[in-house]
Amino acid sequence: MLKTINNDKILWIPLDLPPIEKEITLDNINNFYNFVPNVSELERKKFELQKQHYKYAWNTVRLRTCNIPNESWETQNLNEEWHWNEVSKKSCPKLINYINTYLPFKSLKAVSIMSSNGFVPAHYDISQNSPLGEKINYIDNEPSIYRLIVDGSIKEKSFYVYNKLIGKKYITMPEESPGWIMGALSCVHGNDENIPHQKLLVYIMGNLDKEKHIALLENSYKKYKKFSIEL
Repeated sequence: MLKTINNDKILWIPLDLPPIEKEITLDNINNFYNFVPNVSELERKKFELQKQHYKYAWNTVRLRTCNIPNESWETQNLNEEWHWNEVSKKSCPKLINYINTYLPFKSLKAVSIMSSNGFVPAHYDISQNSPLGEKINYIDNEPSIYRLIVDGSIKEKSFYVYNKLIGKKYITMPEESPGWIMGALSCVHGNDENIPHQKLLVYIMGNLDKEKHIALLENSYKKYKKFSIEL
């Protein structure tokens, strides 16, 4: 397939996809949480120093699971047998269908709905120290991380991406877009909004279908070029 964009230069772009029907919302997500970090202030400071803020930054509904004991953020991208769990099948079957229908994955790994507990420092979703086998799918398809918004909204000067060549850039989400594509290792991202529980993001990891991914990226760029963040 002949590409018409230089995707290596794109750090962030809104998705040109249909809206998502509401199932899990800001009002009812408390009924579904299956991971809520209980972190003391001392632990929080330690995690921040170790750049492990993901251990306290979000309350989470984990929608997919695998057969790894003590499943955690560190296991989210392993090449294991992942499957939709009972929470997801009962609480958000339309979201499952949406992801399977519209997103360009050959295989899915971890998927969660997350509500931030406030300020989230700049970070990668994939550790730079991860084995190459876990990172290569993302490196080869940048920008390669998909995120959806199922409720709430991104406020002004809230979510940002950062790359040393262009500095820190806040995103602007068009109302009609249900989410975005962003760099996995080409940039870091974070949230400066120090107010908890303002939006619900769907966190999605998996192996991309390159051709479908590029097609969606190109369609999104045609529609949302003015919102894109590029090198």
